Amino acid sequence: MGSQALNSLFKKSKKKDVVESDTFIYVRGDESSHYHGERGSKNNRLRDYPAYGMDIPGACMPSGFGHILFGKLPSIKTNNSKYSGERIYIKPELFGIRHLKQFIKHAQSYLDHVSRRYVCQLKDMQTKPGCSKEDAFRENTDKKLLEKWKNVLMKIPTVWNVDEQYMKNATKYGLGEIYRQVKQLESAGYKEQVKDFHAAIIKQYGEEDLSVRKGREIIFTTKGLLQAPLTCELLSKMRKC
Repeated sequence: MGSQALNSLFKKSKKKDVVESDTFIYVRGDESSHYHGERGSKNNRLRDYPAYGMDIPGACMPSGFGHILFGKLPSIKTNNSKYSGERIYIKPELFGIRHLKQFIKHAQSYLDHVSRRYVCQLKDMQTKPGCSKEDAFRENTDKKLLEKWKNVLMKIPTVWNVDEQYMKNATKYGLGEIYRQVKQLESAGYKEQVKDFHAAIIKQYGEEDLSVRKGREIIFTTKGLLQAPLTCELLSKMRKC
């Protein structure tokens, strides 16, 4: 990485104000913090489910993104054939880690995110503009929703250990696990106790993908992508940026 990263610091485009495309795919291994629960132990993440990065500067991606993080996820245990088979996740990022210049910016962006996450846990900061809104499209479990679900569970007499019985997995696996718990408690005779919460999550997230959803990620199935109207022919007619 050393000489390649240093050379990239002094790389200039032949055209003014134009970034040269330098698309390159590389293994990020266990470096990525995304979907740790689903990808298993550190060894599993390195061997079976590593993260990959693709640098595509100058590719006209929205919001200034110049890197794509992606990788494979294990299958979901579900009776719905719509979601059978292995999965992949794709996440656009501002910077990659291959070149030193991008690595430094990537690290700064990550530290900013971690700092905000811890600061926003302080009670006095939770209503501030930077903390009160949820980031769109993130796969992280909604913390406000978790707290609401915990309050519901505390009022159900057969739930004797909220954290171990329910919240541990709800925090790790997100909305799909919370939805499973809701349905389980409904079947156990507590439909009235979870009714309002059940209606609230359906109103916020919809019901179609709720059983496999972790957070605010966008979910596509293979069948859905194959039936999508956006084709290569259509893309070729689009105006280039």
